[in-house]
Amino acid sequence: MSEAREVRGRARALRERRAELESRLTAGEGNHRALRLELARVKEELADCAHRLKELEPRHRVSRSTTWAGVEGWQWDRLQYQTWAELEGAETPDGPTEHDRMRLAARTARARAVTEKQGEYLTRAEGGRSAAQVAREAGRDPSAVARTVRRGKARIARDAKALYAILEAQEGPGPLVIDLARPAVLGAVLSLLTPRQQLYLYLYYGEWLSLREIGKLLRVDHASVLRSIRCGLERLEAVVLGTGVEVRGLEELEEALVAHFHALTPEEEAPPRPKAPAAAARPRRPVPARPLRALVLRLVRGGEARTAELGETMRRTEGPRWGSGKLLSALEAWAARLPGRGREKERRRQKLGRLLVRVFQRIRKELLGC
Repeated sequence: MSEAREVRGRARALRERRAELESRLTAGEGNHRALRLELARVKEELADCAHRLKELEPRHRVSRSTTWAGVEGWQWDRLQYQTWAELEGAETPDGPTEHDRMRLAARTARARAVTEKQGEYLTRAEGGRSAAQVAREAGRDPSAVARTVRRGKARIARDAKALYAILEAQEGPGPLVIDLARPAVLGAVLSLLTPRQQLYLYLYYGEWLSLREIGKLLRVDHASVLRSIRCGLERLEAVVLGTGVEVRGLEELEEALVAHFHALTPEEEAPPRPKAPAAAARPRRPVPARPLRALVLRLVRGGEARTAELGETMRRTEGPRWGSGKLLSALEAWAARLPGRGREKERRRQKLGRLLVRVFQRIRKELLGC
């Protein structure tokens, strides 16, 4: 016997019992109070039976006509007639669902994106305390605590959005794959880095230049290049899961950079602003370099794969420059056409780094619309 038939039989018996109680109340038989309590109980059970029958046997027939959700909206309307038992008994989807990826992205960003002080204030605020209460407990100014909490929430939202875009592009189980040929993934990676970090990371891993070669090309100190690369890798740690990551799509990124570089002319740069008078130099406290999280990067380009290990140091496999070299050839050709001599030509060549930064800014604006 099906469950719906059992419920209908139970409802039939309850209706007979209700009619009997109502007739006894009308005739004034028995204890009036006890009869009314029994009748109320029977009516509640009848209401439960009616709700259960509506779940098991919906009277409304789902059609394929246009609904509020559009022509195919019937597929969504059909869900309201499914019972909890049917939903729980449905087949488990293969792999993580969209909600699983969203929860993983938010949980990872909450654990890694915020600083120690932001995490402390956020934990207290999530416990139900206001910013003023957190400030009193920490002995800080309420406005400073509110700003710290706001910055922490903004970083969590940004990193969670970027990680979700990367997870959504995964094709199956295995190590995390960052495919820069996908606009959503490239936009997510660029949203976490400054334009200069983007430039140095691409030249270091995308063109496989050494730190000194990057410094010589852009006329900057190689120690500054190293600091920017380390800072960029620290920011990317928030969207890296596991201990191994594979990076693809470097060929497509090079094509985009070359196209934007040829479309960008030096005349488009804004005229230099007058420099403000130099302020008195203040001693800076040395900040110890934090070791990077142990990670193995596997970079794939043109059918060739190379690895880079992160941790106490940044180590790469030996090998010459790779790729087509179109971007580097375009940069050298532009630098060779510069007019002037000596210091004047050197000063104009220093614009090369700013031009490349503008190229990455254009790509980021194109992908993110900001």
